[in-house]
Amino acid sequence: MKSFLTTLTLSLALAAPALAQPAKHVVLISIDGFRPDFYREAKWPTPNLQRMAAQGTSADGVRGVFPSVTYPSHTTLVTGVAPAQHGIYYNSPFEP
Repeated sequence: MKSFLTTLTLSLALAAPALAQPAKHVVLISIDGFRPDFYREAKWPTPNLQRMAAQGTSADGVRGVFPSVTYPSHTTLVTGVAPAQHGIYYNSPFEP
């Protein structure tokens, strides 16, 4: 019983600093077919997107996929492969 209480006390003591850390949040903005150079163009003002990119992080090297549709675009974003490799071309699933 003594070793159980010792183990429990040590476990709680070691876990306490991890619990005290503030949560980190991520905001991901994805606009189909909207390349990074679009929101940087002076002729198309997007002050809020420009401000968020300046204060945070933006992915300048992102290349859009074809077709420019949400489901294939997000699947490419998550997997890192083109629609020809992951097989998703439409917003609805293909069921043969």
